[in-house]
Amino acid sequence: MDSRINVLVVDDEPGMLETMADILAATGYRSSVVEQAKMALDLVGKIHFDIVLMDIVMPEMNGVDAYKKIRSASPDTKIIMMTGYGSDHPLVKKALGCGVEYLLHKPFDVDTLISSINQACGDS
Repeated sequence: MDSRINVLVVDDEPGMLETMADILAATGYRSSVVEQAKMALDLVGKIHFDIVLMDIVMPEMNGVDAYKKIRSASPDTKIIMMTGYGSDHPLVKKALGCGVEYLLHKPFDVDTLISSINQACGDS
């Protein structure tokens, strides 16, 4: 793990954000957390993130639309989409159809999370 890796977590569930922040801190990553995709877009415009962990289904702006905007604004940022829904959910299908490379199904364990981050970083 590389402590220089900066991770942004975007999820509308405060408990998930708190858990993810704790896990990332315990494993040595720098992280920021936000509850809305629009807040994530604002941050990505100001700060470089190596990885964005983005929930797919959120109010106001879904993760797929945010994915497209982040991809456009920061092409080098790796985006790992997260979902508690199955692969047949319309937004999950849309995510996979628009080029999402990394998809984590909730609930996931710490090892799966860290492995996904390392895999995404290794693809740089």
